[in-house]
Amino acid sequence: MLGGAVLAVSMIFAGTAVLNGAVFQVASAGDANLNHGLYDIANDMFLATGFGFAVMFVDAAVSIRITAALSGAMAPAALVVAVLNVVSGVGFFTNSGFFAIGGTFTFIAPLASLLWILAASIIMIRRAPIARSPAV
Repeated sequence: MLGGAVLAVSMIFAGTAVLNGAVFQVASAGDANLNHGLYDIANDMFLATGFGFAVMFVDAAVSIRITAALSGAMAPAALVVAVLNVVSGVGFFTNSGFFAIGGTFTFIAPLASLLWILAASIIMIRRAPIARSPAV
């Protein structure tokens, strides 16, 4: 689970670095083609985070199913969110429309991911503490 999250966060940092470089360094040069190319690279890096997050959510679903650490509904929900993150990769091959970068779907997968993480966090916070056996 950690590997997928590390991959996704690394891609977020890389995409942010490229976008910041385009905005703060290259924009002053006045080369519109270079700016557009860096913008596309940054967006592709953000789009690629979906694969790392998909691995993380599949791992979470398997862990939940095996350990029953969270409620049973969280495992299938994690799988749905994983599928949404994988499907977001269609944006690599589209130039416009629902699945394209900046299209509606690019907001659905991250929103679903954030909602699942929020729900899992609330469940973990609200859980009753585990009863410990008295020390002998």
